[in-house]
Amino acid sequence: TSHHLTVYKNIIDISFALFIPLPEAVKEDEAVEDLLSATEKILNEYPKDVNYRYLYNVFHFLSFEYYHQLKLHKKESQYFEKINDELPALLLYNFCCFSSRLLSSKVERYLHLQKEDALYAESLQLMESYVPDQADVCTYVSFMKHLAVSAFYADKYNEAIVHLNKLLNEVSFKDFVHAEIE
Repeated sequence: TSHHLTVYKNIIDISFALFIPLPEAVKEDEAVEDLLSATEKILNEYPKDVNYRYLYNVFHFLSFEYYHQLKLHKKESQYFEKINDELPALLLYNFCCFSSRLLSSKVERYLHLQKEDALYAESLQLMESYVPDQADVCTYVSFMKHLAVSAFYADKYNEAIVHLNKLLNEVSFKDFVHAEIE
């Protein structure tokens, strides 16, 4: 098969294994670490392939999420540093991965490192360089929750409330009952 198809299949398999907790569905799949290694090998074999230009960020994101879930903080940090600066661009990759998950993982990481005070300044920078699409409900909800959480940890409670109220006013949660409860 084509190396392009292999990379795209690996991205789908890795995403499914990381973000959809169905052990029965992935028990016969290759291990996530093996899929990550195979994907990295292909990406490195074809550095000038224009189809892979944006997939490096996707690969780094999936690697970060994998090591983050395993709580391997040293390994996760090498990938986090590569994607944190690319966050506004990465949030636009929702067509090929669950990129908005990084916002929640980032909060978890900063809480673990006791750097939650840095969240607010970084969220202000993110607001300057990224405008979420309200039609992309999942990313929009994740983004607004991230802004609210960042404001909360900066002791800006009124601002956190404003972000959450804005979210409730702009997105109808009647079809997403559990999202409003969260």
